[in-house]
Amino acid sequence: MLLAGALLAGSSAGAGAADCDTSATAAAQSLATRIDADGRFVYRISAAGRVHPGYNIVRHAGSLWALAAYRQTYPDAGTIDAASERASAFLARCCLRAPRDAADQRALWSVPEGEPLEAKLGAAGLALAAWSDRRRAGQAAPALEELRGLARFIVRLQRADGHFDSKFAYDRPDDSGWTSLYYPGEAALGLLSLARIDPDPAWSRAAERALTALATARSAGQQWPADHWALIATAVLLHDQPLRDAALLREQVRQVAVTILATQRPDGAFDAGLRTAPAATRIEALIAADQVLGADDPLLRPRLRQAIARGAAFLRRAQRVEGPQAGSVTRAAPGSTAPRAGELRIDDTQHALSVWLAADPLQNESCTRVRNTSASSFAAAKRSRVTWR
Repeated sequence: MLLAGALLAGSSAGAGAADCDTSATAAAQSLATRIDADGRFVYRISAAGRVHPGYNIVRHAGSLWALAAYRQTYPDAGTIDAASERASAFLARCCLRAPRDAADQRALWSVPEGEPLEAKLGAAGLALAAWSDRRRAGQAAPALEELRGLARFIVRLQRADGHFDSKFAYDRPDDSGWTSLYYPGEAALGLLSLARIDPDPAWSRAAERALTALATARSAGQQWPADHWALIATAVLLHDQPLRDAALLREQVRQVAVTILATQRPDGAFDAGLRTAPAATRIEALIAADQVLGADDPLLRPRLRQAIARGAAFLRRAQRVEGPQAGSVTRAAPGSTAPRAGELRIDDTQHALSVWLAADPLQNESCTRVRNTSASSFAAAKRSRVTWR
């Protein structure tokens, strides 16, 4: 089973889902309850329960992607399905529109209201991944031609060397020079997700060029940032489109994984502030590395599995188990002195959900052994005094 929204086409639903399902179901339910009637997420809540203003379309798309992955693992998602359908419809309604100079393209604009001045590559990639996965699962999503238009927009932002422009400003690529670490991997994932439901080879070719460009630049500079999206996309690419020569891509995966392993603390966190999003994204990268390298790297695999187990357990310590936000993951784990440690953002919960969905099939001891397929069993687990290690 590939990581979260990159689950294998045709994999058996719920296979191996006896370990992390309590945490995952609680997290998915908490995301669903944060989706308003109009389809927006309640994006950020303070530790005291106050809702903060502001919105982030990239994180809306990423949360929709994680909920699509949950649906593939647990087909009987009930109210979670209904809520995610509202979130999907909102994203299309608010933000999916053509650039003024390209009627056959669709950009995902960052401002839900008003003039659409900016479209981010990462938002387009994650929305394309989420909607492609939803269509593959038979859920409501924009028409296939709309998704092709979004893919054409992503390809438009790709330069001749395989790298991308990170933003699009109304009617032209952004000329600020700003680049995102994560957007290229998100874009590649979106293209590969579309390739699973649309046979045009242009999508997988563009994704391969993007991932190869990243690997080439990082190998040349011997810099291996914790880019989990690039590793997730690489795992999908090498599964769906086996390459004759994948050595460079596999090197990037291994080097990033080794770099991440060196920074994990004994408690499973990756920084003294005990922040959850940096921990979850790094564990996502390690899970992708396990999928890519597998048994071919017998010295590394035990280290990956141990780190994933520690990380999944660490994240569970930050998951609320009672109150109106039960299932949500705080910005930092208990004991943190970081500012806003108790804040609840949808991306902290989304990344933890992705970890729990993907960690369980590894058959390690990272999760409690409680089987459930509905949110009600989360409450039952609390009543039965399940230990959230």
